[in-house]
Amino acid sequence: MAYISAQACGAVAGAATVQSLDSSLSGQLTETKISDLGLELLLSFLLAMVFLSVIESSERGKTNNPEVTIGLAYAACLSAARVTLNPAAALGLSFMNKNYNNHWVEWVGPILGGVAAGFCHRLVKSDEERKVSEEV
Repeated sequence: MAYISAQACGAVAGAATVQSLDSSLSGQLTETKISDLGLELLLSFLLAMVFLSVIESSERGKTNNPEVTIGLAYAACLSAARVTLNPAAALGLSFMNKNYNNHWVEWVGPILGGVAAGFCHRLVKSDEERKVSEEV
């Protein structure tokens, strides 16, 4: 719980810093729509699947630079849409703009996407382990 609180406080401090450096940015932020939920969920799912797959490959010694792969996947997801994929960052932006309309979308989408990716990865991994044990 302390970690989540620290993330939220850091996000508010970061948004306040950016807004104090360039106050024109606050007008460029758009309101979250309920239709963004599917995009948040899908992109969070894809990012979490990349993360889990790369880390697993790294542990097996098959990947040299997992940080680069994960960073590129995150950059690709962020460039695909105007969503944050980070509930804490969304909280900071909402707090500074005093706009909480449909803010729940910024939390529910990434959480559900991450949970779904975890289940899918576990399912694929257990299926692979079963196939390997059948071959032996």
